[in-house]
Amino acid sequence: MRILESVAVLVIFFILLVIASTIYFKIQNSRMDKERLVFENAETMRTLIKLQSLPELDCSFASAHTINCFDKYKLIAFSDLIKKDAAKEFYYPIFGEATISVNISFPVKENFLIYDSKPSKFRSMIKQMMPVLVYDAVSGKYLFSQSEVSKYVQ
Repeated sequence: MRILESVAVLVIFFILLVIASTIYFKIQNSRMDKERLVFENAETMRTLIKLQSLPELDCSFASAHTINCFDKYKLIAFSDLIKKDAAKEFYYPIFGEATISVNISFPVKENFLIYDSKPSKFRSMIKQMMPVLVYDAVSGKYLFSQSEVSKYVQ
């Protein structure tokens, strides 16, 4: 009888141990998912900031750089250049697996695909946008637009 009581106590103890460890690991997994999401958002924002600081696209007048400004004709040339495989390979370490575009919204709608490297399989996509000015040197006007980065998470 005492042996059965000891076995029953041990069985109950191990059942409680399994339940407690399952709950603990579920909580830890939830925390890790939250931290992963924060990290991926920060990584997407870093990619957007790298885009904003590219000298290939910036507005510059007599070596003076304008913050958050792209030159429209540099955007056109860059979007044509990035279609080549050598350019994609060059910018892959900078941008990774992402789709980057600049969308002019006023006065005329125009879209420029700056970079596109989409993986065949991905778990989720995180999108960040930032307002930016696009300078049209021919008309001498600034156009309102936003740069958009869609980062793919595997």
